Amino acid sequence: MNIAQIAPPWLTIPPNRYGGTENVIYHLVEELVSQGHNVTLFAPGDAKTSARHISFFPRSLSESGIPRPANLKAYYHLHKAVEQVSNGDFDIVHTHLSSTADMYIFPLMASLTIPHITTLHSHFPFDRAATSDWVGDADHYYMKWASKTPMSLLAKLRVSRHWRNFLSISPVWCIMEFPCMYTALYVCLVRISLYG
Repeated sequence: MNIAQIAPPWLTIPPNRYGGTENVIYHLVEELVSQGHNVTLFAPGDAKTSARHISFFPRSLSESGIPRPANLKAYYHLHKAVEQVSNGDFDIVHTHLSSTADMYIFPLMASLTIPHITTLHSHFPFDRAATSDWVGDADHYYMKWASKTPMSLLAKLRVSRHWRNFLSISPVWCIMEFPCMYTALYVCLVRISLYG
């Protein structure tokens, strides 16, 4: 199966320090490759992967000193990835949301005819202030596009006073069904389980 994985551009894959989303993406991509799938990872140039790797920047945005509120390069990364996916021969596209700038993926994917899924790796809503209790309503505007996208959720769990994503690769697989024009496309994704 030809699979496109579009990673957020903020942290390297695998992460140098903590990066729950990037750690999940790294293990998922490596397991899919080991099973014989043709995987293309769209991520910054400092990613390390055995998959085919396409990057639009030499280093992840955080490693380049770009603060999260400055998301123009993040948008460019997502736009270019979707543009290349649209012109490629992919069976499915898997995108990942972990920050506000990642919400751009929904309108960008709206006209894509290739089956796709998005994994939500972080707390929702995204339109909120990091340093206060303020929550905005901009997420509502993106639901027009998001409602047409199958989503998987990785819950954040409190363990030892830290919030982290947990993923363990297992020989047990869940099968998710994605609607395709006349047939059903079945994709095997790693089973998500908790460990401490």
